[in-house]
Amino acid sequence: GAAGAPDDAAAASPEAWVEVHSQREYTPTPEDVGRCLRVECQALSVAGEPLAPPRAVFTEPVLARPRAPPKRSLLTISTAAVSGARFRVVSYNCLAELYATRQVYPYCEAWQLAWPYRKAILLQELDDVSADVVCLQEVQADHYEKDLQPWFMERGFDGLFKHKTREAMGQQGKVDGCAILWRRSKAVMVEHYAVEFNECARRAAMNMDQEQGPNAAHRFINRLSKDNVAQVVVFEFAGARNARARHHVSQVCVVNTHLYSNHHRPEIKLWQSLMLMREIEQFVVHRDLPLLICGDFNSEPSSAVYQLLSQQHVSETHTELENDPTRVLPDVHQITHGLELASVYSSALGHEPAYTNYTNTFKGTLDYIWYSPAKLRILTVASIPDEAQLTLSGRALPNAQYPSDHVLLCCDVQMAATQPAGRAVGGAAVGPPPGAVGPPPSSAGMGRKVLGTSVAKLAGKGAVRR
Repeated sequence: GAAGAPDDAAAASPEAWVEVHSQREYTPTPEDVGRCLRVECQALSVAGEPLAPPRAVFTEPVLARPRAPPKRSLLTISTAAVSGARFRVVSYNCLAELYATRQVYPYCEAWQLAWPYRKAILLQELDDVSADVVCLQEVQADHYEKDLQPWFMERGFDGLFKHKTREAMGQQGKVDGCAILWRRSKAVMVEHYAVEFNECARRAAMNMDQEQGPNAAHRFINRLSKDNVAQVVVFEFAGARNARARHHVSQVCVVNTHLYSNHHRPEIKLWQSLMLMREIEQFVVHRDLPLLICGDFNSEPSSAVYQLLSQQHVSETHTELENDPTRVLPDVHQITHGLELASVYSSALGHEPAYTNYTNTFKGTLDYIWYSPAKLRILTVASIPDEAQLTLSGRALPNAQYPSDHVLLCCDVQMAATQPAGRAVGGAAVGPPPGAVGPPPSSAGMGRKVLGTSVAKLAGKGAVRR
């Protein structure tokens, strides 16, 4: 036994403690939930003789393993054709730790925002959907390297990470970016490249008219250098008519991006979207590649960004065009592109979801999966949890059950010559997509390690403070 817990007089006697471990590391078990732990250490000489009396520290009551969000149901939009590669795509802003602060999310407890807690739920959520291509935004560099990439590789995935262009961000690894991961048994990466919007701004500034003044280019670059990036990857998918052979090999271009977040600067997001469309257009049009664009666009369905992507142009009367104090946007007639795109969720449901971002100060749709309707067929989409479900463990996101302030988007896609009209006809639970191959999902456990030479737990149950 050891000294009692500091806030519990009943724990003062040695009999109140039960020794559970005597090694240097200890991972709490389900039996420890609701109980405090006492970690006791003692300094020893080289000969093993005590150098000082034992010292003890006490933990808060152990929390139960995080509950993953309920499995999402799949809404069937159209039936699969006999031939054509089929695959499942996920887009998810997973909330980087450097942005998950009590100042931004005051309704969350510190332990709910801690990365070890949120990571366990996030990985379980990704495990449950069993996607073939995963597009993540707000991935912190050190977490990708230490946590996400190894976890995905164990499950048969390869991946690419592109950090934001913040060379002077500070501590190594404390910068976020975008990550694309894909199941090796389903897809092969043919080529890839990154789009850095800072570099796009510098290139555009080189072509500016000198009549705009000597500092015009400098102001232009400063206004648009927000460090956002995009990933462009061409995959070769194989639709399997039988389990032993690959047939109907097809290539698809998948794009992953995260646009500027300041809602007071819609002109910057519109400019980034236009640059992205131009970059993609040069890459895919002459090759006739189907296109999937995933990401957090930080733009609602009423925005100029949404109009540009969905209608290939922006109306001259759009109110967001009025907010361009430094004139970074070209003439409205030049804000166009030639890519035929449709939103997966709008096509499937007849409208965009009411929200993909759900906090106490904002509830709305910012995340989208765009696709080429003439070349890809949407088979299913994952339903968006209703508000009652989202707020079961807290009044907004993130909370004890949902690891991010955004909602995961998921759909099953098939290569197709045309995209027939369809409507939602069912609600099966999310499982492996049609034709999926690869390892089955596995649960991701979570343990909090406590270092010391002796660990004891408070024998009586204690209240868990949350």
